[in-house]
Amino acid sequence: MQLSVAGPGGQIGFIEGFLACHASPNNNRGGTFPRPAAEYVKSTSNWYRFNSETGDIDEKRQPAFIADVLFRFRDQDSAAR
Repeated sequence: MQLSVAGPGGQIGFIEGFLACHASPNNNRGGTFPRPAAEYVKSTSNWYRFNSETGDIDEKRQPAFIADVLFRFRDQDSAAR
């Protein structure tokens, strides 16, 4: 939610950084993220039910960590390997 203040560049930068760290063998918790970072920004924003016009999100989902939410959208086939 706070990243939205910086505009879409802040959100995509955060996701790109996460994906780069996840790609490292030392930080990989399984699964892959083959889609462009912009798609993961959209997916996570939708999951949080983020309203870009008002800045509101679903308060029940707000406490969820972005990394945990991102793992909902990873490539499941690779996660099983």
